[in-house]
Amino acid sequence: MRWPAAAFPAAAGSARLHRNMPHARSMALTAAHVARVRREMPEEGPPPGTLLFDDTDYRALRDRLLERWTPGEDLLVFAYGSLIWKPGCAIAAQEPATLVGWHRKFCFRIVRYRGCEQRPGLMMTLDRGGTCKGVVQRLPAASAPDCLEQVLRREHSYKPSSHKPIWVNVKLDGRRVPAITFVIERGAATYEPDLTPEEQAERIAFACGHRGPCAEYLLNTVEHLEALGIHDPYLWQLQALVADKIAGRS
Repeated sequence: MRWPAAAFPAAAGSARLHRNMPHARSMALTAAHVARVRREMPEEGPPPGTLLFDDTDYRALRDRLLERWTPGEDLLVFAYGSLIWKPGCAIAAQEPATLVGWHRKFCFRIVRYRGCEQRPGLMMTLDRGGTCKGVVQRLPAASAPDCLEQVLRREHSYKPSSHKPIWVNVKLDGRRVPAITFVIERGAATYEPDLTPEEQAERIAFACGHRGPCAEYLLNTVEHLEALGIHDPYLWQLQALVADKIAGRS
């Protein structure tokens, strides 16, 4: 089954889309919860001493990844989080796909974007083990190198990166096909693998940066997955825990 890119609405329409689904589950976490923890935060820039990717770094990383790509074919990116509801470049279509050996996890500490030094947040990535259902995004063959670089610029800021692109094999229409996805670098200082769901929920519930609350990211991700018929029990439990914590603190 292939969906045209236009079939995937922007995050702003996610709540309406979710409500209109037949037999849609009712989420505990809502836009009202997010509004309670939203704060106007300044963009303070990268932490002192941080090394940033530059044009040369992005192009070198792109070229290394493209060594496994066959020119003339669409380049596939496996999306499992925000890339689903906010693609990093123009895409031709999205198709449901499954990645074995990896699972979604909020284990990537952030102090920028949706967190700050005073209250670090957590972002979702892929960690080893389990299975992840998501979508494959098709980057058109004619523009694949440029599109891939756009995706890398969106997903990468610092070096060494905690959120690295790798090639994986995904299940697509009964076949195993190569695709690029982003996974946690387990050796990174920002990797926090041992937080309990309660501890993850506490961090997500109240962290906020200049791009908004962590809770908003969780809300958008779960709503769009549910709208695609992808139910992730881990994220479903987490959104309920986050809603409870925000309601209790308020």
